[in-house]
Amino acid sequence: MSRIPEIRQYPLLSLFRIFTFGLFFAFFIKYALANLNIDKVLNIRLPDVIPLFDNRNRNTEDFPVKVYAIGDIHGDFHNALDALSAAGVVSPVHPFEWTAGNATLVQTGDIVDRGPDTRFLFRWFDELSTQAERQGGRVIRLLGNHEFMNANGDWRYVHYGDLASYPEPSIENRKYDWGPEGEIGNLLITKYNVTFKDETSRSHFMHAGLSPEWSLMENFVNPMGHELLEMFMKAEELPDELKAFWGIKGPMWYRGYAQLPLELACEVASNVTKSLNVDRLVIGHTPQFEGIRSRCNGQVILIDTGLSTAYSGERAVLRILRNDEMTAVEAIYRDRVVKL
Repeated sequence: MSRIPEIRQYPLLSLFRIFTFGLFFAFFIKYALANLNIDKVLNIRLPDVIPLFDNRNRNTEDFPVKVYAIGDIHGDFHNALDALSAAGVVSPVHPFEWTAGNATLVQTGDIVDRGPDTRFLFRWFDELSTQAERQGGRVIRLLGNHEFMNANGDWRYVHYGDLASYPEPSIENRKYDWGPEGEIGNLLITKYNVTFKDETSRSHFMHAGLSPEWSLMENFVNPMGHELLEMFMKAEELPDELKAFWGIKGPMWYRGYAQLPLELACEVASNVTKSLNVDRLVIGHTPQFEGIRSRCNGQVILIDTGLSTAYSGERAVLRILRNDEMTAVEAIYRDRVVKL
């Protein structure tokens, strides 16, 4: 006589074994997925963010010219801190102070919108500027199109955490803060520009970029930007020249260097770098989610990496080092340094 299978002899015992195996398997899968998401665990927003890797592997003392640049931050202090501390520009722990000595740091605009930390970021960069000056360094702060939008009352992208950072009535207090008498409004008028040309690294920095037409008027761009900013804050009617400045092909919105076909973009970049007497154009504005991007043999460097949590792009800082013999242009990430 053939033996009856065990499942028929002890059906309850067999069902218990199947249930136990299934429960064990479920816990195993959960543990495996938790380990696969270890990066998410390590990136939890903590009060003090310490970078996982130290990218200061080049002896920067060999280069008397040290220029760093960070693109659009969009209200995310922790990710900005993570990127800048990995590059050795600031301390990763409170009080997050300047550590770059006599270097230059350029922030190319769009500090505001999409994230909650706008007020803190404006104050932090103001403090960093003071600290850098004491060490012979400097912090250059540029205006992005989102700074102009907020000054003009366009709050479409304001994060609820930004608004909640103001005491009640929060809307009225934020409007005042972005006006000419407010803390942020006053900073924008007195400490921020649209363009910056660094003679030491032969680099031109902006948020969006100058079209060939506007590059011929580069000397007028900063004064016009300030005039537009104040008129936005006062809700005044714009003259035609400022409407053109604010237009889609104007200095605050132009995307040609990032979006034109390569051959045409390089033709434009070649003409504009000659007009401005620089070697490269460093711009933000158009996100490059895979990291800092070089076009046209380094004549165009796109540094908006979408580092804000709103985008979840790469956290990166541009570094330009120069001495009498060479210029090194590099993208610094948390785990690597990439030559551009």
